[in-house]
Amino acid sequence: MEKPAKPLVQNFLLSFIVFVFFLSIPIAFTLIAWKMSVQTIESQRNEKFLHAIDFSRINIQDRVKAYQNIFSGFSALHAAHGDFSYTEWSGYAKHIRDLTSSTGVSVVAYDEVVLAEEKNQFITKLQTELPGGTKIAKTIFPESVKNEYTVSKYIEPLEGNEIGIGYDFSSEKERYSAMIKARDSGQLALTGRIASILDKQGVYSIVPVYPIYSHKMALDTREDRRSSVIGYIVGKVNVDDFFRRIFEADFAEMFHFDVEDVTENNAPVTLFSDDKENKNRTQSDLKKYTLTVDAGGRVWNFRFIPKDSAFVLTPSQKLLMIAIFTGGAVGTILMATVGIFIIIGNQRVERRVLSMTEELRTFKLAVENTNDYVIITDKEGVIKYMNRMAEVLTGYTFAESHGQTPRLWGRQMGQKFYEHLWHTIKTEQKSFIGELVNKRKDGELFHVLATISPLIDEEKALVGFVGIGKDITESKKIALKLARQEEYYRALLDSCIDLITVLDDTGVIQYENAASLPALGYAPEELVGKNVFSLDLYEEKEKVKGAFESMSKGADSHETMLVKIKQKDGSSRILESVGRMVMVDGKSLLISSSRDVTKRINGEDALRRKTQELETVNMAMLGRELKLSQATKKIAELEEKLGLAHDRGEEKKDGN
Repeated sequence: MEKPAKPLVQNFLLSFIVFVFFLSIPIAFTLIAWKMSVQTIESQRNEKFLHAIDFSRINIQDRVKAYQNIFSGFSALHAAHGDFSYTEWSGYAKHIRDLTSSTGVSVVAYDEVVLAEEKNQFITKLQTELPGGTKIAKTIFPESVKNEYTVSKYIEPLEGNEIGIGYDFSSEKERYSAMIKARDSGQLALTGRIASILDKQGVYSIVPVYPIYSHKMALDTREDRRSSVIGYIVGKVNVDDFFRRIFEADFAEMFHFDVEDVTENNAPVTLFSDDKENKNRTQSDLKKYTLTVDAGGRVWNFRFIPKDSAFVLTPSQKLLMIAIFTGGAVGTILMATVGIFIIIGNQRVERRVLSMTEELRTFKLAVENTNDYVIITDKEGVIKYMNRMAEVLTGYTFAESHGQTPRLWGRQMGQKFYEHLWHTIKTEQKSFIGELVNKRKDGELFHVLATISPLIDEEKALVGFVGIGKDITESKKIALKLARQEEYYRALLDSCIDLITVLDDTGVIQYENAASLPALGYAPEELVGKNVFSLDLYEEKEKVKGAFESMSKGADSHETMLVKIKQKDGSSRILESVGRMVMVDGKSLLISSSRDVTKRINGEDALRRKTQELETVNMAMLGRELKLSQATKKIAELEEKLGLAHDRGEEKKDGN
């Protein structure tokens, strides 16, 4: 009975060895799976971090570039008009409202540089130009005395933001610093975190600033730009909203985000944080996952702090290792699990690709259906893309234009113009904004307002150009027609011998024809823009002012009156004026037609005096005739009495 012990021991050892062998297989696979999982987690973390860095950098650059492009449109508007009124400015701001809201810009303002000596004139003009009912303070400048101010002139939307009208942008250090950067560089600049006067308490904003220069002056040097600046386009972006738009939702599930403004090295400022309790922060993470970005002259540090919950083994992965260790179906389960993860990964990739494809398709549809033409070329100007509007505008199809240059329909502006254009976009790598005259395929000329910008890659290398523009041919024709009509009617009015005056409802002179010089002794340009009641014109000012106020109470009211005026040389004249109050574009205007009747009135007075003198003489003559008649009557009575006496005497003689 002792002999079987050896085989049993041998069988036990063999079984044990076999058991250990087979047990080592799942253990080995478990350890391998664990190591691979850790490596996968680290790889995913690094990959997501690099992706987040690249995405954030590109998104910030795109956001700043979008602000640059949006605000440069205001500059183009100013260059096209030489200036812009509130109506034009507000119209353009409303036109791009969807674009500004998509980039987080909630308010856009125009701040104009105003010299101290122009302060009163600026206030009067602003109060006249803003829409009726707009409430602004009587004093819209700060109390401090300065040589010049940078004053908020227009704001869009105006409703609810009136408090910003008249705010001196240069009165605060942070805003002034951004203004100086923008002015000297000619580029968009950002402020640090500020408490805007339009924000609620505890809310902070970032303000993009873009300079507006006089288009009549050179901008080649910093000194040129300093002397040419006439104002700034200023936006307002909520800080939290700005940075939340930067990061994708997927990243927010894996990282905490911190953003610090370190432009001032001695005073870093926290701009944004979604982990305010400072959890999950180690020195290695703070050093490893950091991005520094230069945005509009500001230096921002982004810190990405990984969330532990996003980079750990899932419950299914843990169960998988236990199943591998205890189940024995190592290869099958492992392969099935890997296959499942591969399929899931592929599905996620496919969904991501499909999403990006859909975004690209939507973007292409938007570009294809915009009313502006879009043309993309390489760095030599060879056309790589043109949208449908570009085909309609030029008359050339994309197939005809591909591989050609815009010279296909250009070459209408002169050599120096094109040399300047290419120097701007290629050598200086700046955007060119201006009007171009081109020729369609059928030979007809057309005008466009174009913005041509260089395309710069991540390595700051020039890769091509994009041209965006609008057909302004019809508007140019209309403007020319209106100019000719204005010139025609102005010539008619200036040839009129009567004095034609147009006043707004506050009494400010809007127009005077050439008759003002002989009638008043003032040239039209000496009167336009001044309040008529502030001038020493009327000898009976209260009478005239009363008539003006009476007509102002109702549209289409009119009055006729004689007005005594004092000419520039001090002599007096009498004008017969007919005034009528009319409504033009929602504004009340008084149109007055006056004629010099001094000679007539003086002649009538002289005639009246002569008539009175004749009446006096006639009365005297009538008195003398009456007295003569009475004397004659008395003489007749005496003669009659004498005759009777004589007859009686004769009768007495005959009786004797």
